[in-house]
Amino acid sequence: MAKVRQLMDMGFAQPEATLALKEVNGNVEQALELLLTGGLAEAEPEPIPHGPPGLIAGYGEAPNVAVEPSKGLAGGPSPEVLDAADTAALPSAVSLEDATQLALDASMSSLHMVRTPGLPCGLTNVGNTCYVNSLLQTLYHIDEFRDQMLSFRMPALPADTGQSGKEKRRQHALSLAAELHSLFAHCLLSQRSCLSPAGLLGELVDGRGQKVAVGSQEDVGEFMLKFFDQLDEGLKASIGVAAAGETDSATPSESLSLLQSMFFGEQNQIFSYCDSSETKATKDTQEGMEAGEGAEEGNKEELEAKEDHGKLVVNEEKSDFLQIFIDVKYGDLYSAWEAANCTEVEYTTPSGAKSSGTTKVWISRLPKFLFFQIQRVAYDPELKAQVKLEDKFDFDSTIYADRFLSSNRNTASDAQAKAQGLRQQISALERSLKNFERYAEGGEESAVSARTLLCQAAELLESNAKTLPAGEAATDKENWHPQRLFSSVCADDEKLDRGKVKEKLEELHGAESSESAVWLLRSMAELCQAREKQLKAEIASIEAQLDEAYKPLRKHPYELFAIWVHQSQQAEASSGHYVAYVKDWGRDRWVCFSDSQVSVVSWSEVMAAALGGERAKGSDKKPEEDVSRSSAYVLVYTESKVAEAQKSFACADSTDAVEGISSQIPEELLNAIRADNEVLHREQGSHQEQCEALELRRHAEAISQHYGLLLHKWEPQKRMGNQAGNPHDKCNHTKLNDPALVSFELFLYRLFQGEQEVWTYLLTQSVEAQRVARKWSPEDEGYVLHFLGTILKSQDCFHKMLRPKSLPDATGPAWRRMSSDLLKIDMALLSAAYNNVLVTAHVADEAVSLLKRDAGQLPRCLGMLAMMWSRCNLDTLYPYRQNEVLLAMSVIIYSTVGIVEKANQTFMKEKSLAMFRELFEFFYLLLRAVEWPGHWKVPLQERVLALFPKTEESLKHGVMLLLKERQQAQAQGVTPGVGFSLSVAEQKQLVFKHKMAQLDHRSIQDFEGQRPEPGREFFERHRGLLSWIMTDHETVAKEFILQTAGMTPS
Repeated sequence: MAKVRQLMDMGFAQPEATLALKEVNGNVEQALELLLTGGLAEAEPEPIPHGPPGLIAGYGEAPNVAVEPSKGLAGGPSPEVLDAADTAALPSAVSLEDATQLALDASMSSLHMVRTPGLPCGLTNVGNTCYVNSLLQTLYHIDEFRDQMLSFRMPALPADTGQSGKEKRRQHALSLAAELHSLFAHCLLSQRSCLSPAGLLGELVDGRGQKVAVGSQEDVGEFMLKFFDQLDEGLKASIGVAAAGETDSATPSESLSLLQSMFFGEQNQIFSYCDSSETKATKDTQEGMEAGEGAEEGNKEELEAKEDHGKLVVNEEKSDFLQIFIDVKYGDLYSAWEAANCTEVEYTTPSGAKSSGTTKVWISRLPKFLFFQIQRVAYDPELKAQVKLEDKFDFDSTIYADRFLSSNRNTASDAQAKAQGLRQQISALERSLKNFERYAEGGEESAVSARTLLCQAAELLESNAKTLPAGEAATDKENWHPQRLFSSVCADDEKLDRGKVKEKLEELHGAESSESAVWLLRSMAELCQAREKQLKAEIASIEAQLDEAYKPLRKHPYELFAIWVHQSQQAEASSGHYVAYVKDWGRDRWVCFSDSQVSVVSWSEVMAAALGGERAKGSDKKPEEDVSRSSAYVLVYTESKVAEAQKSFACADSTDAVEGISSQIPEELLNAIRADNEVLHREQGSHQEQCEALELRRHAEAISQHYGLLLHKWEPQKRMGNQAGNPHDKCNHTKLNDPALVSFELFLYRLFQGEQEVWTYLLTQSVEAQRVARKWSPEDEGYVLHFLGTILKSQDCFHKMLRPKSLPDATGPAWRRMSSDLLKIDMALLSAAYNNVLVTAHVADEAVSLLKRDAGQLPRCLGMLAMMWSRCNLDTLYPYRQNEVLLAMSVIIYSTVGIVEKANQTFMKEKSLAMFRELFEFFYLLLRAVEWPGHWKVPLQERVLALFPKTEESLKHGVMLLLKERQQAQAQGVTPGVGFSLSVAEQKQLVFKHKMAQLDHRSIQDFEGQRPEPGREFFERHRGLLSWIMTDHETVAKEFILQTAGMTPS
């Protein structure tokens, strides 16, 4: 059932999810692929997250369709897949394809569908913005905040004439407040099922007024802080108050802004450490500590305890806070909150001494809303990546903040000290209880209670005693059973006296004394049960004492208001989907907001999604499937009095709330919302038009989902492409790699130095795959692409992938007058270029492999590399391979020349030196032909000439032949001299014709037929060989010289 739920969470209805899983024997990933494409994938794909990186429309979003174009918040990308199909409406026997279509029909809640009465508006995902939508939905459902934002009025802004960064930010801050005002008004009064927050997100800027990208998997807490900071600046600017640094004569409570009073609290951070540079604390320090305002009870004792170690130094600082960061490892909210408020660190004092410092946090002013962010991310050293921790984390629906208030410091410290001792007792008792409840001799996985184990043993022994008289042959293996062990053993082993065994077992079975093994086992089982009961009662008693310890600290209750849950298909921290569960106080219900998907859920469903940790034991799931991938990341609590106030306000829809809210909303905005509602009703169209549009939407949605799958697979590859290294980085030559050998997508990424062509290629693949799977007519493809464009139009790359065009002469609904074309890339040209990349990599690998196997093959290796450089036009087709080849040739030449020079000065004779003449002439030719930097190759040329002075004459002979060919071709005479000049092509031709430049007696076509397929294995082999030649070139050159000369150094 959990697997079905996973697919339902992605937007599919229960019937087709069940059928898909049955079709693929329970494999979730293959079931997902089947639902998306209508056919099983050849290999298991990676699971699709709810928001794949780079997919601006978000995973599972339905394309919108407009009868009449509408603007404003109804524009932008369309929403995620919504409610599942009504299972009651399905026939008893339905095919998987039909079920999938029904699911798409039922889940097409888009910008152009009417909102269900009684349900709030959803918000579309405009690019991995589910965490933003969770925040916006939470804020909208805070009545006081929403009413204040609806009362916002945008002041007049000056013309944009070269303002400073600060002024630009101020204008964007005002625009952000205005966009939030407009969004809230639409959420309240619009009849659309969902709206787009794209306009609001477009106003988010940094400190210099530059727009910031929204949509990456950034930290939720960090985004909240940025958002509230800019919004607060806009609200202050709207009433003429400076954003920061301004003070007046108002009282502290009056000077607090709306956001500060509602969401920001104030805390005292007290840092203390013992300075060992002084032997004891002075009396003045002690008196100051005791008399100081808010002095913590116990400071005197702490001071006395540390007098022998030095002076106790205490620093106190006040600060605002928005979120309270708590660690999931503490298991529950109160324990994690206490741990977050008291931390110890190793500290270096101003005098340079090492000391242990303690930071304690006490709240001096509580906000109306408390945000708790649960830290669920940790670094996995084995995976070398950030992973999500799925540990269970408990929290109450009502909490009390009193124990963390500065005014309750004394009482809270006493309660915490007492509670700590009680918790230690509970932990010890729980460990003892676990020994009885999960007796794990065979490991934790197979643990059962000790009582169960003893009872089963007693039953087994008793069964053996009863079945002994029947007897059985030891060879009747089909009848073997643990309850007939003794009868089988007696029949098989002649040494055992069957009569005596029978007599003893019957004696034990019938005895009433303590000698009876059965009686003994059952007595022990009863004793275990009694011990379990006693331990549980004692734990319950201590828990009651623990609850009593904090009873005086229950004057500031907070009620659970919202939970932001993170869902993922893998234990990775870099992807996933946020869902917000918000309490509707007026109707006493919980509402789930999954972007555009809005539904009412039960409290048990909320807790099942939020708690995390292990699923119910006893299920038939494999161990790796026994962990929930859904867990709370953010908990939002509100003051009880705020919750009570919200109970009097029923979550309004447009019908009930228009009259009461109209006075707060400007008439212009009201008219715009009314006009948009009229457009929405006209957009419904006739039934036939709706069916036609729905079918085209389904095609576009299938493309979008397939595109999301490909993008999700692309993201890890892109990280590899970003880490490929730079051939011109001298410090990292040995770390080069060519990620293009892994996939065609990485080739495009490296070739064009960006993702645009990759996105276009992936979208083309998705269109082609769905064209085959869904079989739409060629005449409808333009409309399908138009609907696809409505999903992707908020992407920057949209205009480079799809080109909209109007069809003014078309008749019928408005969408019939709009079409789009897919901008295609030249696949024939790029495929040929990619094949060249793979072939040249294979040639380079073969050349270096020759050298690695035998240093004596250095000339052949160099010849193959030189032939490839002169023949394959690497400088224009793939500069990266050009850099690799030139690097490899340069280190071979440089090392060989240097070692021959040293050998010539020490032990090499003239006859031996002559053995290298032909090779060095080839070196010289390459140094003249290849465009290596002059400051490197000119000195090397001179060193070659110093060893072989006649090398220049040999080169002239080759040049004469080449110039003769040029003369015949151009019908003009050219006389070479010492400063002869050849074009780059002619110099390559000169290298190509040299007898040492050859491909090991093979052609390029031979290598093309033998090259490996792109993939990780090809990539690793190429990287390893290149790294080897860049690291061991000197050693190889030395081995080659000694082997060729047949000598060893003296």
